[in-house]
Amino acid sequence: MVTKTEIRLQEILNEDDLRDKVSKYSLNKPAIKSTSSIAGSKNFTTDKTLKVFRKSKLIIFLVLILIGMMLFAVFFSLLKQKEINQGGLAVGLICIFIFILNFLRQFFYDDNLNFTIYIDNEGIQIDETLFNWNQIKETAILNYPGKGGGTNKLIILLQDDTYWKYDLTNFYSFEGIAKTISNYIEFFKPKLPTT
Repeated sequence: MVTKTEIRLQEILNEDDLRDKVSKYSLNKPAIKSTSSIAGSKNFTTDKTLKVFRKSKLIIFLVLILIGMMLFAVFFSLLKQKEINQGGLAVGLICIFIFILNFLRQFFYDDNLNFTIYIDNEGIQIDETLFNWNQIKETAILNYPGKGGGTNKLIILLQDDTYWKYDLTNFYSFEGIAKTISNYIEFFKPKLPTT
């Protein structure tokens, strides 16, 4: 039997603005799953009383290395050449500049991608916004299939059927951010009645 909560989660999937764009070009369709189904029945335990998720420093480090390698390649090729192709150099530097601007925007200035998630016995807090467990009807992960597990968004469905959606693009864990965040949500979440 399908519950009202499952129906509401499917409505959220259908309302999402990227669903149609991704569906046209992909054999795999976007899907929404509750964090309890992602976490599974495996008993996850931790001695932590608070779990904090921050944007991944590993991704920032790897991108900085990539930028450094690109700059090194450009300048090394300039040293090797007797004649410099100014057009090619200009195009290469413009591409590197655009890449750096996009990197800065994504990892430092885009408020939709840069936030901190706190999960504890009180609820889920995204930066300064606290969602107490008694306000939360369901938590879910909206997934757009793609390379590396695709794009994931955390959905927090409230008791009044409104929802909040948070893009998890800048978060990383070895197990996969959807699985890791689901484990912690289900660990701290009091057992809620399903409707």
